[in-house]
Amino acid sequence: MTHGFKQKIYIVLSCTLSVLLSYIYFTSEDKPLEMITGTATYYGEFFHGKVTTSGEVYNMNDMTAAHPSFPFGTIVRIVNLENGNNVIVKINDRPRTDRKSRIDLSKGAFKEISDIDSGVVPIRMEVLRWGSK
Repeated sequence: MTHGFKQKIYIVLSCTLSVLLSYIYFTSEDKPLEMITGTATYYGEFFHGKVTTSGEVYNMNDMTAAHPSFPFGTIVRIVNLENGNNVIVKINDRPRTDRKSRIDLSKGAFKEISDIDSGVVPIRMEVLRWGSK
């Protein structure tokens, strides 16, 4: 097997596992530990396959996000305040310091809550579980 093929298998398995864990451990009935409003943007192709600040390989299709201060591994429900759509993400990266948004979602997570062309959306972050890193 080539390195590229192994990486593709890893990405597919990682994405599948991330989605399954979100549905197994968290439902819409979970009460948030903390709620914060702000805006969300996304990051995609340019960072796909690169190593995140937490050391994980970024997959733009996974349900992950970059937050400036939440511990890595924190699980957050993101609710789009314009349409009510929501997605559960795991914090595994830090955003660039010049970002004005409160959180940068992976492209896959952003597509769950908004049209990708909208760019920036008003959101509520609901912390479901604090990470340990």
